[in-house]
Amino acid sequence: MSNKTYDVVAVTACPTGIAHTFMAAQAIEDSAKALGYTVKVETQGTEGSQNALTEEEIKNAKAIILAVDRNIEMDRFNGMNVLSTSTSKVIKNADLEINNAIQNKGTKIIKSSSEGSKKDQSEGQLTFDNFGGRIWKSIMTGVSFMLPFVVFGGILIAISFLIDINNAGSGNFGSGNDVALWFNTAGGMA
Repeated sequence: MSNKTYDVVAVTACPTGIAHTFMAAQAIEDSAKALGYTVKVETQGTEGSQNALTEEEIKNAKAIILAVDRNIEMDRFNGMNVLSTSTSKVIKNADLEINNAIQNKGTKIIKSSSEGSKKDQSEGQLTFDNFGGRIWKSIMTGVSFMLPFVVFGGILIAISFLIDINNAGSGNFGSGNDVALWFNTAGGMA
């Protein structure tokens, strides 16, 4: 357990948890160090939470940045001034986001009772508040679940072309024999 105090603490998370999560974390770390701040960034990627922030680190930080493109657990930030932004904004201009957080240009997270938060959450679902952002997050989450199937289908089609190499250049390339046809059909279905 670390007793170190950080000037800037941040959490990064994107819908897929692969690239933007870690690119945003690197941008925050590089910019904070260049600006002379100590920094710790928690990444919530495909392998779960790494470099997790402690309650003490969050409480003692001068600035808190949430560069997230999906929902994360917010309870630990109750009562804190938090700058909520996206991973793409941080990647493009981390200096600006860090300076905004240091100047307390974020929003104070207010703790509510569990019954009240359920009510607030259900009411938020029925409004058009941040409707475009919610649609975008939903689409990107769907894409992240769909992506492995698309890649696997492409691999199967590529295998059909490898098997049917003798028919290269003909109209039935990739389906010139039964095995190649099976791989091509299976890849097309995925």
